[in-house]
Amino acid sequence: EKVAAAGAGSGHPCKLCRPGSHQPQPSGSEDCQLCPVGKYQPSSGQSECLSCSDGFTTPSLGSVEASQCHCPKNHLLLEDRTCGRCDEKTMWCPGLEAESNITSLSGFVIISEQALDAGETVPELGPFPSVPRPFACLSEVECKGQRLPGECTPSHAGIACGGCEEGFSGSEGRCSPCDEGEGLRIVGTLCLLVVYVGLVVSVIRIVGNPKKRYITASLSLATILGVYVSYLQLTSLLGGLELDLPFGMAEIVAFLQIFNLDLSVVQLDCVYGRSIQAAIVQKPLVLFATFVLLAVMWLAGNRIKNPVVPRSPQRVLLNCIGFTTNISFVPIAMNGFSIFNCYPDPSGGSSMVRLPDVLCFEDVWSSKVLPWGLFSLSISLLSFSALAVLAYKSPTMGHGAQNLSFLLARFRPESFTWNTYMLTRNLILAATPSLSHNSYLKIFIMTVVLLAYASAVLVYRPWKMPVHNHADFAASISLLLTLCASSGMSRTAGLQQTGDDADDAAWVFLKLATLVPFLATAALIVVLMFVSHRSSRTDLHKEKFASMLKLLFRTARSTVELATHPDQKATMAGLDNNSANLSLYDMDDICKACRLVDEILMGKFSRTSSRSGSKRRTNVTSDVVVLGL
Repeated sequence: EKVAAAGAGSGHPCKLCRPGSHQPQPSGSEDCQLCPVGKYQPSSGQSECLSCSDGFTTPSLGSVEASQCHCPKNHLLLEDRTCGRCDEKTMWCPGLEAESNITSLSGFVIISEQALDAGETVPELGPFPSVPRPFACLSEVECKGQRLPGECTPSHAGIACGGCEEGFSGSEGRCSPCDEGEGLRIVGTLCLLVVYVGLVVSVIRIVGNPKKRYITASLSLATILGVYVSYLQLTSLLGGLELDLPFGMAEIVAFLQIFNLDLSVVQLDCVYGRSIQAAIVQKPLVLFATFVLLAVMWLAGNRIKNPVVPRSPQRVLLNCIGFTTNISFVPIAMNGFSIFNCYPDPSGGSSMVRLPDVLCFEDVWSSKVLPWGLFSLSISLLSFSALAVLAYKSPTMGHGAQNLSFLLARFRPESFTWNTYMLTRNLILAATPSLSHNSYLKIFIMTVVLLAYASAVLVYRPWKMPVHNHADFAASISLLLTLCASSGMSRTAGLQQTGDDADDAAWVFLKLATLVPFLATAALIVVLMFVSHRSSRTDLHKEKFASMLKLLFRTARSTVELATHPDQKATMAGLDNNSANLSLYDMDDICKACRLVDEILMGKFSRTSSRSGSKRRTNVTSDVVVLGL
């Protein structure tokens, strides 16, 4: 179309607007306007420009061809020639001339719907039928950004890059080549087996010791070690709280998984391949394998005729199984609750914290994870119920101190149910990571539980030896301090450290506050073990004192036998249980009782002075006083 320029009526020739421009008002003006962004014009002398298809735009003014219409920034060209909007927080879609390009941002991986349906997450190029789905990685180590859909950091693979490529072994977000350190892996596996068998033998020797009812040196050390192992198991819970732990503490938490029966340290997936079911079922299998090994060793020990070592009664095996169940309660409970510990994805779903390549409440989770997780959870709940019932029924059970030494030998007689309170604490702490996505709420609940437990230890002093109370209280406070310091490193706190403040004094203090309590507790446990060894030998292993204590209770038993019918077996069993449950806390009471009995036997207790409210006690050296003191 010809458009008259200015002065056309005076004889000036008409001019045509070039392609990419137009003359909206053909009034004889010579001015032609470029087509605006989002429009184009391939012809000359037009009065208007053509619009791009819905959702498309042009890179600049004056576009000539329809091919210059592209998806805008933060949009992706799809297979059906439409534009899909990208999530600006998880992926980079440059749009325009690069409208088919899409890469992930740091901390995220993007996967197409086709790959999700096929179960294969390999690097892909567009076009895609829909915008790839974003998944949050637990660490930027797995997802460093600027990756194609389905592409992870080298050696990582799977949804949320939570798995490892073939030929690599994974543990706590790290993938190591299987062909490196194979000899070290074999040596490590053998060492682990030796330690495992040694621990089983130690359990049989300690629990099967005829003096197990008393606080011996070995039982005292084993008690402190048990408190420390429980502390290490609970410290590993930090790995399930979505915390950006500092260098050092993160490695410690990863190593502590071995105390939770995690066999990934020996890289079994290099030999048998990676299996989602195996990751969940391995801990219950280790527990049952331990039960079988205990039974085999107990049977073998009883079949070997040895005049020096007597046959072990059946209660020894039952105590060993009970002791093993007690120690493995935290790992089994954590294993069961971990199937519900999920963190949200930007796309609206959620992934398991323990197995990030498993989407919670979807097909793989329902078919492969849920059944074994519920199996593990049922074991922990049944164990908790059985141990709680045994503890509460123990006072009414004959020979309770002998049959249930793994429950009663460590605690004062009046605190015979304390093991149930410990299991309750451990059960709540193991369940807490699965209660919410908010790390603050998780840490708050765990802090309240630990503070209540530590306060109860101070008030009731349930352990037989003071040093055991000190160890239990110190472990609880240490974990409490570590949790409080770690709360500032929560991924939901909005206070994540950046490169600019890496040397800031506040961040340095926060990092130290997470690590120092752990190291201080380790040092304190060593000191307490030394003190425990000395105190147990000094207070309970002197030959003279031990013989006096036995003679004292033999005298009391004889007195009861004379005063009652010879068939009063229940009374005799009660005396045996009382003597078995003596602790350091009871020594003062025994001495006072001996003085009082001495005064009664020697006729030095005045009835007249008793009525007036005064009791005259003299230091008379009778046999009972000598035996008691």
